[in-house]
Amino acid sequence: METEENEKQANSAWLDTGDGLLTRRLDAESKDTRPSRKTDEKELYPLLKLNECNPALSSSYIVKGLFHRNCLSIVWGETGSRKTFALLDGAVAIASGQERWHGRRARQARVVYVCAEGGDEDARNRLAAIRENRPDARTEFALIPTPVAIDNAQSLNRLLATIKSSFGEAKADLLIFDTLSVCLHSVDEYHNGEVARMIARLRALMRLLGGAHIILVHHTGHSFNRERGAYAWRANADVSIEISYDDTRDLGLIIAHKVRHGRTGVIGAFGCREVHLGVDEDGDPVATLAVFESNAPDFEKSDPEKGLTALQSEILEEIDIGLTRNGVRLQPDPDQTETLALDRNILNDRMRKAGIIGDPEEATAPLSSSDRSRIRDNLDTLRARGLIGRNARYVWRISKIEKQGIV
Repeated sequence: METEENEKQANSAWLDTGDGLLTRRLDAESKDTRPSRKTDEKELYPLLKLNECNPALSSSYIVKGLFHRNCLSIVWGETGSRKTFALLDGAVAIASGQERWHGRRARQARVVYVCAEGGDEDARNRLAAIRENRPDARTEFALIPTPVAIDNAQSLNRLLATIKSSFGEAKADLLIFDTLSVCLHSVDEYHNGEVARMIARLRALMRLLGGAHIILVHHTGHSFNRERGAYAWRANADVSIEISYDDTRDLGLIIAHKVRHGRTGVIGAFGCREVHLGVDEDGDPVATLAVFESNAPDFEKSDPEKGLTALQSEILEEIDIGLTRNGVRLQPDPDQTETLALDRNILNDRMRKAGIIGDPEEATAPLSSSDRSRIRDNLDTLRARGLIGRNARYVWRISKIEKQGIV
């Protein structure tokens, strides 16, 4: 019991912002009448003087214009979007020295992947599929198939010791926590203050690792167009990336919504193929998925409405008519500029009356689960093509200017 209480106190001190301690120290120093000691140069903040400043022509990137050292990324997507498959394959590619990842220059890096969900068997099967898919892979890659509590000092010390035992030093270039919710034990992911303090601690961890890039894998929020939880996740992150997957086309999209060192928009596309690994003790086949890079739709050069299914075209038409007749001008999301938006309930009513979903004669009856799934999947496709934006309540059209960023 005493050990548990000591651990709680240690974690509390570690997560403390230090504001109270800093205030007390400043108060004490302001009252101190003793001669001030000579300040060590190491204690001073760095200064850039205008007349001495030269351009920085080199960058410490891992994936150029995307993952840079001493930066934090949030990668998010809905359950079933295959984000872990895509990230795990990308992590091995980077660790193997692949020169480009989805067309962007990449440098070989030491990668540590915390696979907190699925357990040892799942992780082994996914890595076995990657080895079969990438037979020439030579890697500085290690996977931890168990959760690591990033809000626990003892857990992070254990992580550093584990990395040191594997690589001979507690250094890593890319550290991935998948998923964030399983690696948070005490921090409230919906509390802006707690999230901001947590990210500050992760930046300290980056420095301990020698300037690592940290990726937090997270779930989609209730609004469907950003990561779940407090807005501080995106506000304090350097990169925010969405991964989505369209089962009807067997196509996944990797979309950057915020990038400190590059441009937003579609990073790349991927597909998945089944890999048979063998049979289990009962003679049943054991299989998993392997990822391959695919050609991303070019929203700038091609017509995003070309190739839509009849159902998707009908939904898009109902959105356009609904916006004209029932649209309201508002800002549907903090990242979205003010635009004309349509209430999703009004859209559902329009589609029901048009016979697209449900029974037109039963306007008050709730939609079936299959109808709700059809609507969600097709709206996701329209959104991935850069035609619409959506959240839990509204849907809106994306302008030509906004398409480049895929808001």
